[in-house]
Amino acid sequence: NAASAAAASAGTSAGGIFGSKFGSVLAGVGIEIGRQLVHGFETAVNDIGNLIPSMFQSGQAFALNVEEIIKATGASAETASRFAGTLQYLGISTSGLGQQLKILATQVVANESQFTKLGIAVRDGNGNLLDTVTILNNVRSYLSTVGDGATKTALAAHLLGRSALQLIEYLNLTDAQAAKLNETMDALGVTMSEGAIKSAQGAARETNLLG
Repeated sequence: NAASAAAASAGTSAGGIFGSKFGSVLAGVGIEIGRQLVHGFETAVNDIGNLIPSMFQSGQAFALNVEEIIKATGASAETASRFAGTLQYLGISTSGLGQQLKILATQVVANESQFTKLGIAVRDGNGNLLDTVTILNNVRSYLSTVGDGATKTALAAHLLGRSALQLIEYLNLTDAQAAKLNETMDALGVTMSEGAIKSAQGAARETNLLG
C-alpha cells in the first residue's frame, strides 16, 4: 500500500543521508522512520531529512542491539536484525534482549524432549543446536497452529519459561504475518549484513569521539 511504499522510500532516503554524512549506513534508523509512516503519523517523506538528527541515536541503538542479539544467540546478522526490527515494530523493547535470549536458550536445552515431542525443531540435520532466534521462530510457527490465546500463552511459558511472555506479541504472529513483517524489514532497509553491523560500530565510535 501507499504507506508501506512511503516507509520503504523513507528508509532508503535515511540510509543515503547517513551514508554520505557518516561513511556508513545505519540501517536501523529506517525502522523508526518507517514505523511513523506506516502507522499514519503526519510526516511527509520530503521532510525526512529534518528527522535525521533525532533518529540517529535510535538507529545506532538498534544496530548495537542487533550485535548483542548476534552474540547471545549465534544468529546471523540478517536473522537477528529482522527479529529485532519485528520486535520494535510490535512495540517490544530490545534493550537487554541478549541476556533474556541467553536465559531462553537454557530453557530450550532443559526442555528439549518437550520440543521434540511437539515436533518443534531445535537442532539442524547434523545434530547441532539451532540459533535461539530460529528456535523462537519455530516455536512461534508451532503456536500459530494451536488454539486460543490462553492456550498459546500457557504453552509458551511451559516451553520457554515465564520470561518468554515478554515476547508474546511476537509468538502470537501467524506464519503469514511473520513473513510479511520480514518483507517489511527488508523494504525499510532494517535487515543488516555483517558489514553493516561493523559499519554501525564504527559510526558509534565516531559519534562518541565527536560527542
